[in-house]
Amino acid sequence: MPTFPHDRRALLLVVLACVANPAWAARVSRVDVTGVDEAMTANIRESLSISDETGQDVTDRRLDYLVAQVEPEVRSALEPFGYYAPVIHVTRDGDVLRVAVEAGPPVKIRRESVRVEGDAGVDAPVRKEVDAFQPVAGDVLDHAVYEASKTRISRVLAERGYFDADLTAHRVEVTRATGSADIDLLWQSGARYRMGTVSFTQTPTSVVDESLLRKLVRWTPGAPFHQDRVERLRESLQRLDYFSGIDVAAVPDKAVNREVPVDVTLTPAKRSVYTAGLSYGSDSGAGVRLGVDRRYLNRRGHKATAQLDLAQRRKTLTLQYRIPAFAWVDGWYTFALQAADEQTVFIDNRRVEFVASRSGQVSRKLEAVVGLHVLRERWAYAAEQDTDPSTPPAFRYASFAYPSFDATYTDVDDRLMPRRGFGASAFLRGGRGSAGSDGGVLFAQAHGTLIGYHGFGPRSRLITRGELGHT
Repeated sequence: MPTFPHDRRALLLVVLACVANPAWAARVSRVDVTGVDEAMTANIRESLSISDETGQDVTDRRLDYLVAQVEPEVRSALEPFGYYAPVIHVTRDGDVLRVAVEAGPPVKIRRESVRVEGDAGVDAPVRKEVDAFQPVAGDVLDHAVYEASKTRISRVLAERGYFDADLTAHRVEVTRATGSADIDLLWQSGARYRMGTVSFTQTPTSVVDESLLRKLVRWTPGAPFHQDRVERLRESLQRLDYFSGIDVAAVPDKAVNREVPVDVTLTPAKRSVYTAGLSYGSDSGAGVRLGVDRRYLNRRGHKATAQLDLAQRRKTLTLQYRIPAFAWVDGWYTFALQAADEQTVFIDNRRVEFVASRSGQVSRKLEAVVGLHVLRERWAYAAEQDTDPSTPPAFRYASFAYPSFDATYTDVDDRLMPRRGFGASAFLRGGRGSAGSDGGVLFAQAHGTLIGYHGFGPRSRLITRGELGHT
């Protein structure tokens, strides 16, 4: 029999090439989903395995597998929105995969049973969340709404000290034939825990007396536990501005006789903050600004601030001393002295003012300041002077002593970038003094500002502002 060594060798090379290099036969460059809203479409895209390989070359076998997975993956993606019987059509149009979805009728709640048993069953805030549970009978079974309501109940139980609460029944039973669902949720709350003692740790060094910090603790051991009390302690420590790191944690695992201890770990901030800058104004000219802020002068937590604004035609020196105040509400006793000298083409003015005030954080939304002002001022207007430089200015003098009241109220969704809510501020001041040749001058001032915020879309918002004042 004749042999063909060269033909056999060529055939072998062809076979080896086919084995070593499988054909990259297809790819899907885009997946189009139609028939459902934007939220459902986004969830479908995130659920599709084929989305991870869009635009990549795959084998025919791999592509067939991915396409076969589309229908069950779309069904799973629609269930959180309450659609359990969709009609799905998957077709390939060249390198485009088209997924047409008919969501069909949504599953609706037939019956819901949401209960909290134990001590929390008669706790008003817990009852409020239970009564507000959604979805209810007749509503679409939206899993996101269901999970959010369930989370709110669990959260309020923890916030109010039911640390032994256990979700003993949590069942959603869907009957596809009738398009209905039954919800069954049951919490066993156990007994409510109580507030325990607070331990303070300042690390690596202690900078203020612990007795000062303990004035911020607004509960006595044995009081019913509430997370708001712990959060208020955290906020009060932040307002002191002594610490760069603040960790306040209730520790139920360390509870003794159901009294929960609170561990506070504090990292002191830098004691001194120095500032410096350059300035320029058409009236004041070129200048420099210097400042120093001592966060804590002593272990009693006193603070001091000095600021100097030194420009060609305007000079201001401000000195401030603050003492922490805890009677009634958290705040500060502040004593401030400011001296200013302004020499412009319009006015020759010197002013000295002393202010003593008491500030207070009345609530998380309301802050108020009550103060007493003593003012001494001397001024002369350039327009009233003659052209002779040897003529001394015709100075006028004023002295006033008066009380003041300032309040700020803020109710917004985000204090850094508010998109919903409003803020308001107001001040009142009035008193007696002398101005020029007029003695016994009475005056009063009132001013209010209201700012409203309304968001439009993810990046736009409408800010409205109104002011009203009278002197």
